[in-house]
Amino acid sequence: RLGAGPRGAVWEGVRFEPPRRVAIKLFRGAAPRPPSVPAEGLVHVASVGRWAEGGCWIRERVEGESLADRMRRFPLVEAEAIRVADRLLGALEALHGAGCAHGRVSAGNVLFDADGDAWLADGGAEGRPAGDLERLAMVLGEAVGAPSPRLAGLLGAIAAAASATAARAAARAAGGGATAAR
Repeated sequence: RLGAGPRGAVWEGVRFEPPRRVAIKLFRGAAPRPPSVPAEGLVHVASVGRWAEGGCWIRERVEGESLADRMRRFPLVEAEAIRVADRLLGALEALHGAGCAHGRVSAGNVLFDADGDAWLADGGAEGRPAGDLERLAMVLGEAVGAPSPRLAGLLGAIAAAASATAARAAARAAGGGATAAR
């Protein structure tokens, strides 16, 4: 067992074609449709299936620890938090550009591989893009502990981007998108 959350548990498994270790997310009830957005920093869901109590995803196995595990030992240093923010912002931008949201950005869903690169796992098509950005800023702020002015500025910029994303979504929902000022 690799971990568990409110929607189910994640177990390690082996995929035979091609042979490799995978993570199997077992959902209690129906599995949400995973986003099919190939992006650096997003864990790829290879297939969707069923088991006795609900649905499941078979996804890439990221060898390493979660941000939540790392935070229990020590805070992230500023340079690492900036590197993580850069990578995950790119991943979220690709996801949002495809019309999806992660909906579950948390320290438990940020995984580090053996090279120290961050990966965002276990998102679904639920949620809103602005919420993803807000959660990323909160998670990184918590991971650092006491952010410096430089990192606080980056986290503020992420929060501002979240507000702008929410405003664009509201404008689209209200009838047709933004209009250019003349």
